[in-house]
Amino acid sequence: MTLQDARTALRLLRSVDSVYHDVSAGDFLPTGKICELADLECVKHTDCDTKYEVCMVSQYLILPRCTFIGVLKGTPGFMACEFEAQNYLFRRPKTIDRDTLEKRMRVPFRFNPLHDVESILWIATWIFYYHIDREGGQPLVDQMEYFHELFPRGLKDRFSTFIVYTDFHVLPTSFHRAAHVIANMCEDLKVAYTASEDDVVPVYTEPLAKLHSDFIN
Repeated sequence: MTLQDARTALRLLRSVDSVYHDVSAGDFLPTGKICELADLECVKHTDCDTKYEVCMVSQYLILPRCTFIGVLKGTPGFMACEFEAQNYLFRRPKTIDRDTLEKRMRVPFRFNPLHDVESILWIATWIFYYHIDREGGQPLVDQMEYFHELFPRGLKDRFSTFIVYTDFHVLPTSFHRAAHVIANMCEDLKVAYTASEDDVVPVYTEPLAKLHSDFIN
């Protein structure tokens, strides 16, 4: 239930027009039957501008390097693809007039609650591709190779996986059912992104509410 608790915590932040910005596996601490959200210094109002830098200390350890222009923190591997790109990636091609196009191009990129939810998806992906299905066992070779393709790779590798989330054959068969659930969550999130970015200025309130409902089910 830990990831569901994480989703609940992020939904509570949204209720006060705030986002977390840097959701990672170490930010949710199990306490009894629930988990708590830690490192609340990351929380910012949804109107806050976002910039970030990251630095790689080693192949396995990545630390954010912050500057204080709005918020400035991000953990590669768990970061939403749009936040890494600093651009909206799910706008559907359609015929629009020149004025609308110019307005859309002038819209600044802003972090929104869908990006926090995407980080939960990446945490779940990290869990499935890193862990093994039995005590004392060894991960499958293809499973670990695919894991290292995603973590801590950059935007191109992760976005490709986000668009086509179907590489289950590298996982132990005991993981396939749960991985299918995660894949459906990924599809729901892509639908929410696309719906929110249909307007000149992304409007995510209704897509986010539906997404939370889908995640519960």
